[in-house]
Amino acid sequence: MKIIKLQNKNVILTDDSDVFVQQLPGNSTNIEIGGFDTSVKISFEGYSVELITSEVTATRIEPAAEIPFVGTSANLADLLSESFFFKIVGSGGGGGGDASASNQLIQISELQNQTLILSEIKESLLNQDEILSKNQLIMDNILKIIKTQQLFINQILTS
Repeated sequence: MKIIKLQNKNVILTDDSDVFVQQLPGNSTNIEIGGFDTSVKISFEGYSVELITSEVTATRIEPAAEIPFVGTSANLADLLSESFFFKIVGSGGGGGGDASASNQLIQISELQNQTLILSEIKESLLNQDEILSKNQLIMDNILKIIKTQQLFINQILTS
């Protein structure tokens, strides 16, 4: 599941294929950790949504790129309360959390994403190098065939 904050400040949930699942308003009255640190419960006016932390694979605040999520329920609660929802003043708390811990989690996720991208680039370059080496061997063989044909043609012409 992905959590996405749209430019209009609403928050949506999608599956891992980016298929819309649910829309959540941008204001929350309470964000709390539930289920023995396995979920995060987001409460709104009259209803709530419980997110299973292990099912959250990524977050995104539009227009920025998606960031893989690799944290605990506490990390998710901090991230949601600091970056995804604004709290309604005087309505009973809101998950608070340490902003620096949330920022560190975001930075770690960004670094992991960059490391993954660099790893994919390295693999792509290694594949391209292998292809170039094979192409060079093919070109060398073609050159040998052409030289052999030239020798054969010269023998026919001289005989």
